[in-house]
Amino acid sequence: MGVQASVSVIIALRRAVKRHRDRRERQKRVFRMSVIIISTFLGCWAPISVVNLLILCLGPSDSLVTVRICFLALAYGSTVFHPLLYAFTRQKLRKVLKSKVRKRVVSLLQVDPAPSGTVIHNSWVEPRKGGRRPRLECSDATDRCLTEAVRE
Repeated sequence: MGVQASVSVIIALRRAVKRHRDRRERQKRVFRMSVIIISTFLGCWAPISVVNLLILCLGPSDSLVTVRICFLALAYGSTVFHPLLYAFTRQKLRKVLKSKVRKRVVSLLQVDPAPSGTVIHNSWVEPRKGGRRPRLECSDATDRCLTEAVRE
């Protein structure tokens, strides 16, 4: 009874440690994503703010107005950047995109083989694991078990 309780405690502690690690990893990812989005926001909107202050202090000039238009386009571009950044920092989306690209690369390699039999090595394509044993059907496995039992 005591052994069973200590095993249960050890399993519970392992689960708690794993949950804690997962929570810390999630917090790191959220913090990193927040820093990236805030820095791109500042990087896009800070230049236009500085140029507007310069125009207010120095007065409008042709060069400042031209620079202001460029920075204004950059600032409004952040409305496109932020959803993209949010989407590409999501782990699930990255996995889906990576799997789609892998499938596409594999299909391209299979459809259009290289001339003269050259081998194309691609880091996106995972090599197939060799040495797998073929799965036995239920009847084959049952027959094998029965024959081993009869021999004994």
